[in-house]
Amino acid sequence: ALQRVAGPRRERPPRSRSMGALEDLVASHLGGFSPEGGVHLPNTPGYDACLLAAGAANYACLHERRRPPVALQPARESDVVLAVRFVTAGIERGLWPDGGRVDGSPDGHDDGVPLTLCGGGHSELCVRNGAVLVHFGRMASVSCDPAGRTVTIAPGALLGAMNEAAQNHGLAVPTGVFAGVGVGSILAGGIGRLARARGLSVQSVVAMRVVTADGEIHALGEGVDMNGLERDLWWGCRGAAAALGVVTSVTLRAAPIAPAISHGRRIYPPFANAADAADRLRRIETIARACPEATQVDVCVARAGGAAAARGGVRIGVFPCATDGGDVPADVVAGLEMTPRHVTRSRYCDVPYHSMLPDDERDDESAPGDDESAPGDGDGSDGSDGCPASFSVVPVEGPASNASTPNASSSACVAS
Repeated sequence: ALQRVAGPRRERPPRSRSMGALEDLVASHLGGFSPEGGVHLPNTPGYDACLLAAGAANYACLHERRRPPVALQPARESDVVLAVRFVTAGIERGLWPDGGRVDGSPDGHDDGVPLTLCGGGHSELCVRNGAVLVHFGRMASVSCDPAGRTVTIAPGALLGAMNEAAQNHGLAVPTGVFAGVGVGSILAGGIGRLARARGLSVQSVVAMRVVTADGEIHALGEGVDMNGLERDLWWGCRGAAAALGVVTSVTLRAAPIAPAISHGRRIYPPFANAADAADRLRRIETIARACPEATQVDVCVARAGGAAAARGGVRIGVFPCATDGGDVPADVVAGLEMTPRHVTRSRYCDVPYHSMLPDDERDDESAPGDDESAPGDGDGSDGSDGCPASFSVVPVEGPASNASTPNASSSACVAS
């Protein structure tokens, strides 16, 4: 089985006792991996390629040269079952002595699991030393049921692919705003342009399939006959806790979306100091809270570049969006000191990410689509940090993880 996925056998140094035990475990537990999947040990051709795929969205994985003992690329749910049972057997045999360490855990104890999951997007901990890597790049399917108004996604899919599939049927699911983020973000909450009207992403989850540590598959969801364990999993996997199992598919409720929606972008001139920026943010919040439910105002904040950086200057960008097919309200446009030329229309799935980076940024008087750029803002070359913070004023009821009424009176400020 190893020769099948790794290619012709190469001469290698005599294996250590631990490596021999690992290869024996691979042979005994992963021989049934599908031909489309991949099982990669260190120093085999597919190993570095798998790490590169995982690290492409997380530079720290490559920069720190993290080396998992095994890298797995499942292509089917049955592969995931084998992978989980493989890790469990390795725990029983003591093959992952360092895999339980969670760097930066609050109590500093070895309380982790020797398994990391990498979806299609980015993750700080998707590759770790001593922990088996499962990379879901070969499980990235997205299917839409227009009659049932649902979208089903595999763990390696990206939000952009899901939004595109739904939009093709006139539907949309509340998700984050960055198309390159993996769908794993959905189970952690998920906030985006539809949050005011339809709540968090996790509130749209209607079904999922989960592989638990014993290698059993559990079908969970609304209207499903579930036992006590499965009811707990259904609750826990929707934002309550991590490491309860490996989710192999998620089905979300979709809703109709207009063929094109109105959205805008306005990057203000640098504010001289934090106090002035804070005053502007308070004014923006007042406008955002008064918006109709279908209109949302997202905000990005970044340290100013150039001479303004030395004075503690701040840059602010606002990104209003009306998701009901109507225009961004005129009073919102005026209140944010925008003009009609700052606003355009696009398909929901094509609305760009709220970027303040120099490749995308226009000067503070331009409209979307202008070719004039403002180089040097936010790329780090002029003293700025190139990493804006963003947030949305999204009315929810109580803590974001337990939100049940999207348009209740309180609000949550969520970093992204």
